[in-house]
Amino acid sequence: MIHLAVETSTEVVDIALLEEDRVLSSLSVFRPGGASEILVRGLETLLGMAGKKKESIALLSSSAGPEPTLRPFRRVPHALDRKAPQ
Repeated sequence: MIHLAVETSTEVVDIALLEEDRVLSSLSVFRPGGASEILVRGLETLLGMAGKKKESIALLSSSAGPEPTLRPFRRVPHALDRKAPQ
């Protein structure tokens, strides 16, 4: 099971792909203007580095204040794809 971890609460945006207890790929970018401009491109980069497909992501975690939260990830095609579903 592939886990996508995202941290965007500071000027440094961190995203990582994990499998079990192993980090497959990670990326940290200093982005004072916000994370929205780099998240999709960063995720594509991580997937390429890990040799995985976006469909393999089963879990998404992100910060929610001072404590992280884990929630099941349901793939939303228009959030990860370049074009919205018809």
